[in-house]
Amino acid sequence: MTGAQHYDLIIIGGGPGGQGAAEFAAFAGRRILVIEREVLGGLVVTTGGGPTKTLREAALHLTGFRYRALYGITEQPDIVMAAERSRARTEEVSSAMQNFTHSFFVDRLGVDVVYGSARLGPNHSVIVTPREVGTERVFTAEKILIATGSRPFHPANIPFDDPDIFDSEDLPKLKRVPKSALVVGGGAIGCEFASIFNALGVPVTVVNSGEHLLGTMDSELSDLLRRAFEKQGMRIVLGTGVHTAGRVNGELQITLKTGEVLRPDMALFATGRLVDTKGLGLDSAGVKLNPRGVVEVDNHFQTSIEGVYAAGDVIGPSLASVSTEQGRVAACHALGLGFKVKLDPLSVSAVYSVPELAGVGLTEDNAKIAHRRNLNNTVWICSSTAWSCNFYSCSNSFDSVAICRH
Repeated sequence: MTGAQHYDLIIIGGGPGGQGAAEFAAFAGRRILVIEREVLGGLVVTTGGGPTKTLREAALHLTGFRYRALYGITEQPDIVMAAERSRARTEEVSSAMQNFTHSFFVDRLGVDVVYGSARLGPNHSVIVTPREVGTERVFTAEKILIATGSRPFHPANIPFDDPDIFDSEDLPKLKRVPKSALVVGGGAIGCEFASIFNALGVPVTVVNSGEHLLGTMDSELSDLLRRAFEKQGMRIVLGTGVHTAGRVNGELQITLKTGEVLRPDMALFATGRLVDTKGLGLDSAGVKLNPRGVVEVDNHFQTSIEGVYAAGDVIGPSLASVSTEQGRVAACHALGLGFKVKLDPLSVSAVYSVPELAGVGLTEDNAKIAHRRNLNNTVWICSSTAWSCNFYSCSNSFDSVAICRH
């Protein structure tokens, strides 16, 4: 190993959480090192986030999907051409976003960037194995932030080595327009890709184990989305999952837990994400994880080890915007910056399906759950007109759950 270089803050992971932390720390004049295993910007600039939204918009535009019903157009456009142009445009946007993110880190923020795999060492040190062949390097810092993100969940009974079975990060490798598509998982990723396939004229079946699509969204909105999907021609199967998947006489065959057999041309499994802490050496360093493998943090985003913080998907998969805010708050606490000490308590959800869904704050479903759990069975409604009002700093004083409707 080479001699240790010292920093005010070492950030492991250059995705949204790491970027948010680096931004605030750099503006405060601190010396920062970002260690990235793959690409600065993470999923947002590679296979999700911007590239996925670009693919969606390109498919909608090139196929005229939004205006077919308005003008009574029933003929299918040149789907192969539309798919090729959509993919090319998505690659252009992905490359541009990666270049911009690298320039933002290095040129604008002035942080040091090292590419490789990191693991925690003793005495606030981080050991980096270079991405290319080379000697391990060791760095030390006053504070360390873990922001290594997440990866797609792979159910054990699904053969992901099959050429027609994909997770959300491998799907961009699909170079053909399938004759039919099965999307397993009714979350944001599943609904967005189902919309893209549908816009391209591909028959789509969506299978979701829950009783509603988008389980974290308001159930009434979710039901409206399901009806919109069905009106567009999609088949939606709720309340069941996949029992087996494989090849039968060379044909892809998916058997549901209900016993129904599906034979799609390709299948996308988008059934959740797992935190990505492999190789970080958290166990040996003493960083505690909960039973689901999520890094445990306190209200300041500090882990069980003093001076070691965590933000983003490693403390629970969420939106990129939420991860960015977590990184900013963590950096403020770690470096004593003092000007952003907590997250906005109003949770934000946005799904870029067709049609889109978005929400802010407590859903009606969660309000009902909170009502049942409340000791005095009372849910007070706050009618404050102050836009700064929230559940924790509302000018009205409640002993029970407050729902703010500005």
